[in-house]
Amino acid sequence: MAFKHYDVVRAASPSDLAKRLTQKLKEGWQPFGSPVAITPYTLMQAIAAEGDVTTPVVVKPSDGEGAVISTTSNPEYYFVVALAGQSNGMAYGEGLPLPETYDRPDPRIKQLARRSTVTPGGASCNYNDIIPADHCLHDVQDLSKFSHPKASAAQYGCVGQGLHIAKKLLPFIPANAGILLVPCCRGGSAFLAGDEGTFSESTGASETSARWGVDKPLYKDLLTRTQAALKANPKKYSACSGLDAGRV
Repeated sequence: MAFKHYDVVRAASPSDLAKRLTQKLKEGWQPFGSPVAITPYTLMQAIAAEGDVTTPVVVKPSDGEGAVISTTSNPEYYFVVALAGQSNGMAYGEGLPLPETYDRPDPRIKQLARRSTVTPGGASCNYNDIIPADHCLHDVQDLSKFSHPKASAAQYGCVGQGLHIAKKLLPFIPANAGILLVPCCRGGSAFLAGDEGTFSESTGASETSARWGVDKPLYKDLLTRTQAALKANPKKYSACSGLDAGRV
């Protein structure tokens, strides 16, 4: 028996755990081991699955009332989230990626492409194409060419938080909507120091670009890519933009 997916179910009581496990069984999961009490008020049960699963997510309807369960699917439109800043805003995590479980992509979360392939050695893509978001986003600095010493081919690159932040936002947007990430981070960049680099409308800021400021290549990269994301979006919603900087 070879399991393909792993997850955990948390509950506040035995009856709550039974209810949650019943739903997971319908989705294709099965219990993995016995439940454990991680606190006096929290039970946890590991689950696993051999094949593909249909894992619904809790979403709020567009009228804001209540919550519903909706199976993940390709979105009809996107909330755009622009990501800019330094290494603490991108895939500088040196741990082992888990693309089949914890770092698994979600069909409702996409990103704007920057590289020539979606993943190293994978399907080809063009600049500003809408592609699946993974654990190593298409930022100005390419971290997909580095990997953990024990990584498999599927565990390419370093690990960032963009995908996981987007997953946390999914329950708070309509069921037919998704999140479109616009990765524009560059490790070691600053406002007062660093190489300005170059900018091209067809490729964005060069990987050597490390200086933020009005009309600088990194600024133009962020501006034009965000505009491209909004233009490609049937409903031009911008959820937020974040500049994650630890120094100037």
